[in-house]
Amino acid sequence: MDSTDLKRISVTFTSMLVILLLVISSLALPRSASASCGFPSGADDHGTDFGLDSEWPRVERRFAEQINNFVEAGYPTASILTHAVANGLTIDKALYMMTRADSARAEEFFKTAVSLQGSLPGWSCSASNTNSGDSYSDYYELEELEQNRSVFEVVERYFDQKAVMEPFPDWFNGESHMNAPIDELIDLADDDFWYRKNPDNLVANNQPNRPVLVSLYAETEEVVLDISRSELQTLKAGGQGDIPVVFYYNKTYQTPVGRFDETPRLDDIMDGFSSRGEQLTPVPLLNTGDFHLPVSGDEFEDLFSIPDADDISPERLTILKADLQRDGFSKKPVVLTMYSEQDSSWIDDPERVRAALELGMDDIPVAVLYHKLDRMACGAVPNCVRRMCSAISCAGGLADSCSIPEFSKFSNDSTSQPTGSFGGFPPPPPTEENNPSAS
Repeated sequence: MDSTDLKRISVTFTSMLVILLLVISSLALPRSASASCGFPSGADDHGTDFGLDSEWPRVERRFAEQINNFVEAGYPTASILTHAVANGLTIDKALYMMTRADSARAEEFFKTAVSLQGSLPGWSCSASNTNSGDSYSDYYELEELEQNRSVFEVVERYFDQKAVMEPFPDWFNGESHMNAPIDELIDLADDDFWYRKNPDNLVANNQPNRPVLVSLYAETEEVVLDISRSELQTLKAGGQGDIPVVFYYNKTYQTPVGRFDETPRLDDIMDGFSSRGEQLTPVPLLNTGDFHLPVSGDEFEDLFSIPDADDISPERLTILKADLQRDGFSKKPVVLTMYSEQDSSWIDDPERVRAALELGMDDIPVAVLYHKLDRMACGAVPNCVRRMCSAISCAGGLADSCSIPEFSKFSNDSTSQPTGSFGGFPPPPPTEENNPSAS
């Protein structure tokens, strides 16, 4: 018996053991939406609204609305789940959010989650993990600050104690952590940046269009605002006093794009991820054109396989050019996705890049996404199934949503990674057959 036979027997035995453990664990699965599952419970027995409840860790609530939008837009289930885990959510919390968004698809969500477990990190099934290994030591509310509320006090609490203000506000709809004195923000503002806004002006009619986002980096003790000092000074000259702010508490491996250079290059950012694990702080809103950096046509052609205009159908090229002439990249930048395990990178629509270059658009906005998923530790599956089914039940999924997936779902012969997205449209899997930019 050679090593190939032994490996095949080992894979088969492991798969059968997984199935057996799933069946055993299913005997204890919750059978009603009122079952307790470790989530804050509300009057509807489906759990308190995680967008408002301070018991939900910040990093989990940060993506709640986004996951809801992904489900409603029909994004692939695997893309939503891998994106959620890649950004620090445990798999059961992601399933809870997805089932709250569409309980009729609970069984689909569950089966997909189980089939992905061979590619997920062990912490994704942990009851205690909330932040991809970067859990914070303390939470506090606005009322616990000194009477004269100061941005500097919030910054000091985070840098010295890793303390985070809760609850995280729904800033998409105008909520904020607090109103900050404009003079403090002017003192903190500099030339550094963690993303580029589109449109670039945050101020209209001497009023901020939304709360100012204050990005905090504990490792380097950096404070980066998404508003310029000149914009703040204009607001102050117009009589503006306090300004609503939202604090972004970054993980240890996240960095502002401005740290690379005043005019960063994409290959430097890609090297930072592959060699040091550095990731850029995600842009807030891809669907309004926020991006990390502009990339020249020459750099695109050096790094990716951009098709020639003759290789694109005339109808498709005409449509792309018309869209770009009308909207530019104001609705969505080019999205670069990087996988650490495959040491690969690809862009979501290379034909769109070619159309832009044909129109003479040389500086093309790019937003960067990351996937870094280690293999799940052995023995995590049964516990994961129980937690996932509890979450689905608590979120209103039907009792039979947690049926055991078929044997083929546990095959180790998967040839493609599920894709993920932080915004915009989900790209295709990175295979040469459907994506000539895969590398």
